[in-house]
Amino acid sequence: MRVLGAILAQRRATSALSQLELASNVGASQSLISRIERGTAPLDAFLARKIAQMLGLTMDTLHHLVDTALARTATVVLDVCAEQAHRESWWTDAERVGGHDGLNALIRFTVAAVLMESPAPEVGSRY
Repeated sequence: MRVLGAILAQRRATSALSQLELASNVGASQSLISRIERGTAPLDAFLARKIAQMLGLTMDTLHHLVDTALARTATVVLDVCAEQAHRESWWTDAERVGGHDGLNALIRFTVAAVLMESPAPEVGSRY
């Protein structure tokens, strides 16, 4: 949830939309958008699709961005934690080693790197 929220937050910011504007356009509250971006609220498929479309993304592209960010985050954690991290529990190990704030910073950094490499949003796409 944190990775998805970070991706949506960064895309929203680069689209020059406020949380309130995005919320109004997708039929949600600003507080729900805020919690989704922080990774503290669940996001159902219907709302995810509406948000993605509003941000010019297809669900396939959003899914790819999440997968790429997770893979890169795991790689960084495994490199940093080497002997301590186990592939099955890298997320927990990363939070244990770097703390909650450290893991969140790593996620934001990884998401920013992935988004900088991603192609321009598919405006007007239907998915």
